[in-house]
Order: sequence, then C-alpha cells, then structure tokens
Amino acid sequence: MTGSAKLKLSDAYVERLRRYAVRMNADLRIAIFWEQMAMWSLNRLEAFTPGVAGQQRWSIDFAQAIMANEMNLLGDRMIGTVAPLRFRVRLDPTRSEPIPTEGPHTVTIAGVSILSHNKVLTGRAANLAWKLLLYGQWQEIGQESESEGDYLLSVDHVFAPGDWDDTGLEPGQMTTIGYLSQLISRAYLEGAERTIHTNAASDLVLPGYVAELIPRDLESFELPLFEAEVRAKKDDASAPEVTPTT
Repeated sequence: MTGSAKLKLSDAYVERLRRYAVRMNADLRIAIFWEQMAMWSLNRLEAFTPGVAGQQRWSIDFAQAIMANEMNLLGDRMIGTVAPLRFRVRLDPTRSEPIPTEGPHTVTIAGVSILSHNKVLTGRAANLAWKLLLYGQWQEIGQESESEGDYLLSVDHVFAPGDWDDTGLEPGQMTTIGYLSQLISRAYLEGAERTIHTNAASDLVLPGYVAELIPRDLESFELPLFEAEVRAKKDDASAPEVTPTT
C-alpha cells in the first residue's frame, strides 16, 4: 500500500476473516504494509470504515491505521537520536590534488567514520548508527567540508529529518529516526532487489537480532538514543500514546 492509498476489503472477505478468528478463538487483527513509508500497522477491524454487504468495501487509510496501530503488541518500538548524524569521509592531502579554481580534481580517501555530537562513534555505537542512516527515515540535508590551504581534509554528509531545523531545539534533544519494523523492512527490501529469494547482507533480517539491536543501558551508551512504545489512540485522546521503554 502507498502512503496515500486506502486498503479496501470486500465485506465477504471480512466475514471469512471473522469466521476464522472465531474458530481459532482469537481476536481479529489485520497487518498492513504501507510501502511508501516502509511502515507496518496492525489494526483491529473497528479501525476500518465499515462496509455494507453488496454496497461498499471496508476501508482504512494511512492516517486511520497509524492512529489505531497496535504493532507495539509485536514488540515494535519508535527509535530516536540527536540530529544530525554525520558520515565523514577523511582525505589524505599528501596524496590528493589541490582544490582547483573550477572543474574536477582527484583526492585520496584516508578513511570514513560516523559522528554524533561531532564525536566519532566506535564499536557497537558506530554499527547501530550506520543501520539508522541506511534504513531510517532521515535524509542527507547537506554537505560540509574542511580544508587546509589548497587541500581538502574531509567532507561531511549531514543526515537529519527532511524538515530539520536545530534553532528551536534544546541541546541534546532527541528526534525520531524510525521504527524497528521500518528498519527490518527496508533491510529486507534492499536485499530483495538483488535476488528473487532475498539474500540481504544486513543482520537486521536475521531472526531474533532486533531484540538485541538497542542496548539495555542507554545512559552509558556512546550514541544518544531513546526507545518508546507507541500505543493505539484511546477514544478520548487526540493522538497515540507514546511511552519511553527505558
């Protein structure tokens, strides 16, 4: 499903689902993958606009689905960190050409790193930050370079939310980068593009891996993180309930 589309189910199909749920003595919930956002929703039938036999289909749009989303029951969580994250390409000025007045020039890469709060991340924190950049919602919003004399020393690719503006943020304020289910789906789909039977290299698609993705002790972790459980909107509320899990 695209983010702007509606999922429509015939009344006959819904009745078959209802009968199956009764026979299995289970609550009926319908999982929907919203392709444009790479997001899943898990919805009760009550979240749909009802259908009438022979007249119309049961339907639900993206906004309805997210407001009533129960993916938290499957362990899905919202993940956030401090924007921006920087992918830094370090250059070797002794093996690079000087910056020309115009036109291309050749440079030699000395190494790459990822930074948060202008601090180079290492180990598990760097590995997690790479995954958030690759499969999260943030975009590259610009590039910043450092030079010395006529030579480039580094180029930063700066990643943040598309509408990011740090002028109104408190120091260290966290910003959502995506959901665990989004990270898994995007990692899977990237692998599926390479082969009919996906062979994605990312360990995100390995069974049980996501349970260990976010560290238990966030306060001492090198990369600032928050993890929150998002529950379906209650009848008297204006938005879903967001509860930090750590």
